[in-house]
This record gives sequence, C-alpha cells and structure tokens, in this order.
Amino acid sequence: MKLTYHTDFPERLRFHQEMIDEFIKQGCEIVSDGDVVFNVDSIHTKGIKKGKKLTIYWEWDNYMSLGKNKELYDQANIVYVGAKFYLPFYPPGTKVLYTSVNPERMKEIDVPKFDYVYVGSIEPLPVYEDRIKTLDGLLRSGREVFITYGSQDDYVKNLSRGKIILNILPKAFGYTCVNLKVYEAMAVGCLMTDYNPILDEIAEKDIHYLTLDKFGQVSDEEIKSIKQASREHILKNHTIAHRVQQVIKDIQERL
Repeated sequence: MKLTYHTDFPERLRFHQEMIDEFIKQGCEIVSDGDVVFNVDSIHTKGIKKGKKLTIYWEWDNYMSLGKNKELYDQANIVYVGAKFYLPFYPPGTKVLYTSVNPERMKEIDVPKFDYVYVGSIEPLPVYEDRIKTLDGLLRSGREVFITYGSQDDYVKNLSRGKIILNILPKAFGYTCVNLKVYEAMAVGCLMTDYNPILDEIAEKDIHYLTLDKFGQVSDEEIKSIKQASREHILKNHTIAHRVQQVIKDIQERL
C-alpha cells in the first residue's frame, strides 16, 4: 500500500515519525503522492491532501473543533476523532481513533525522583487556564512538585523524575481533551490527573491512574500497583502498533 502521511508540523511531535515508522513496519510504502493519504490534525496551514484512491482525516483537537470543519470532512472518505464522546458532533460514519504511544520509547528511566513531577506547557493561553490554576493550588500545598518542560530528548527522563506524574486535562469551550500525556504517563509511571468521564473510554480510575483529589495521600504500594497496571494496560491496548493496525484494517475495508 502506498501511503502519504500529511500534517502541518510533523517535526513538533515525535509521535508523527513513530506513526510513519509503524506504517512502514506493517508493510506500507510511504510516498509523497499516495493512493491513500492520512491527514493528521493540524492541517490548517497546508490544507487537506487527497489520495488517489482514499482520503483519511484524523481530527485531534475535536474538543475545540466540535465538528465545525465540514469542508474537511466532506473531502475525506474516513474521518477519525479522538473520543467516542465527540462522535455526535461529526458526520455519520465517523470513527474513533485514540491517541497512543511507542512503549519502547515511553518507558521509565532510572533517575532520582521527586514526589511529584509536572512536565508540560503552562503558557498563559485560555486552553491552559484551568491547568495553571490547578498547579498553583498544588504548589501552595507545600508538597514537593518539580515542574519542567525541556526538549523532546529529555521528555521521558523528566516524566521519570516523579514518583507521581501530574497532568491537568486541556479544556476549551466547556469541553475536555484526553491529551497525549495521559497515555505517556501511564506508560512511564504513575499518572495523577483531574477526572473527567471522557477518561473512562480509555482507562479505569484507581486502577490505571489516580485522581487529583488524592494528592498527598498516596502510599508507595499504591504507586507501585498503579505503575504496573497502567504499563500493562498501555501495552495491551494503546500502542502506536494498535492504531496503525486499526487504520490499515479500515483502509482495506474501503479499497
């Protein structure tokens, strides 16, 4: 199968290259003008690219778009969104394709640990307003919280610096997104995040992750249990290989 992987900023996320590598591993030939084009949000700078036989569009920021990009959906043979919750906003036949991780890269590194670590953006943007307020409250608790961002090369090491990895889900227009860090943190260590029912689609609370209301109340045994269960859950259900397998299956059903 000749496939084109099309996105605005592939260099911004190592995830895109890992998806491409997995497509190749599973027998696809990556070309610039393929029979199948896999468009991955964001494509708003370059626009959608049409495949000779099949056009796919995966809208990551469904919590912000809410099905408003009709001109993109009309040009695609297959439309994916990142959660079942958002399907009612999209055309009939839209499918769910969850985010995922490369477990070979996303695994714990042996480094000295803080009690809590937060790795991510805290830019003063509306989508991060709740994140900034929540982190401020946690810092005022007096607990040890290491906050960092750093380069992609340091990302896994920085996640590994926390006995517990903190996350605050992005929010916009009253809706919530399961960000990539949820999957990454479950692969690397013990995730603690704010709860939203959308998380129930991909993991079980208190088994695969902890919620922020338990901040400062978690034992080492609980951390160990969550780390083991969440890593196993990712390996079984949420790897890039799983997602590429799903996309190839959907393509084969349409060709």
